[in-house]
Amino acid sequence: MSNSIWNTRERRRRRLQFGEFMTGGALLVGGALLVGALGSGVQRLRADDTAVLLDAEEVNSDVRALSRDLEDVRGRLALTEVKLQRATAILGYSSRYRIPADLAAAIYDIALTEGIQPAIGFQLVKVESSFRPDARSVKGAIGYTQLRLPTARSYDPTVNADDLHNRDLNLRLGFRYLRDLLR
Repeated sequence: MSNSIWNTRERRRRRLQFGEFMTGGALLVGGALLVGALGSGVQRLRADDTAVLLDAEEVNSDVRALSRDLEDVRGRLALTEVKLQRATAILGYSSRYRIPADLAAAIYDIALTEGIQPAIGFQLVKVESSFRPDARSVKGAIGYTQLRLPTARSYDPTVNADDLHNRDLNLRLGFRYLRDLLR
């Protein structure tokens, strides 16, 4: 991947993180101002600039709402971080093995779903098929993970040889078989 594309993606990622950080910060500052105002007599201005004294329950309600909003922003920020880590890993694998990003995403996601580390999943596919979907061995092993039909049927009795050319099915059954071998 060229440096200019990587730098552009990195700038976008940082802008997204900064925007969510600022949203969370604004909620924190707002909450701090509200709490600080409690000690000095809380007032709210009406449209006609006359001050109305707020009661404690109304202020507590506002603080609880701000607290919920802050937790929501923290949750979205954590989810964004997980998505960013996934995207970075997928782009890294795609670049390292010179494969399309959708294939890298499938290997990454299915490996995690089947309980193996993505790095091991990528190594398996590299060794077995060199990332070629049409790979076939002299022993009749098919696809990315070089599954033989009897092995695949031990995990899914309805599978036929043509099904093993399906990328996701081949990866899922191949990684499940690898996981069982590792155990």
